Amino acid sequence: MSKPTPAGITPNAPTPVLSVSPVVLPAPGRAVELQVRVSAPMTGGELPILLLSHGHGNSNHLSSLNGYGPLANSLAAHGFVVLQPTHLDSKTLSLRDSDHPDAPLFWRSRAEDMKRILDQLDAIERAVAGLAGRLDRSRVAVVGHSMGGHTASLLLGARSKDPRDGTEVNFAEPRIKAGVLLAAPGRGNALSKFAAENYPFFSTIDFSTMTTPALVVAGDKDGSPI
Repeated sequence: MSKPTPAGITPNAPTPVLSVSPVVLPAPGRAVELQVRVSAPMTGGELPILLLSHGHGNSNHLSSLNGYGPLANSLAAHGFVVLQPTHLDSKTLSLRDSDHPDAPLFWRSRAEDMKRILDQLDAIERAVAGLAGRLDRSRVAVVGHSMGGHTASLLLGARSKDPRDGTEVNFAEPRIKAGVLLAAPGRGNALSKFAAENYPFFSTIDFSTMTTPALVVAGDKDGSPI
């Protein structure tokens, strides 16, 4: 993120925000098409892109493109184009109890969602009036909360192992230049017994390969209820 301020945006002065959803992106092989909310300042150019990955919580809307409104609006008001997908584990999609091998958390699909979004920035620009030509594609960051933090860590270079066959999974995305992990599950050593037994991929994650600059935010009293 070499340029601290997008062109036409005054530092620390919030700008009116436009928000469009759902922007529907084709996703062959995915259970449903990928839906994205786009929030952006109404003025300015050379805008950095921020991918926002929601958590796995049980809220009807927080775990979807409709969640994190105050955060998304604040980021957009200060010069970011915020792109929020609805991941397959969202409660709004009712896929958590499906027989898909990655249910209920869909940890692989989550990272793939973010790559699909970056692959289809042209389509996003066409879908949002007034956005075309305003994105700075050289400045992309990812922010993830809770399970979204795990998603962000994979995109930033952390490696995990497929619990089915032990093969290493690499979702590192070179187009992403920085990231923020908010209350991510980490290696899983702080999870409950249920989570440790049912989500074994948490315990295999290797952060030594996560070399992309990242801010990790955690609370020492933030316990997992599951």
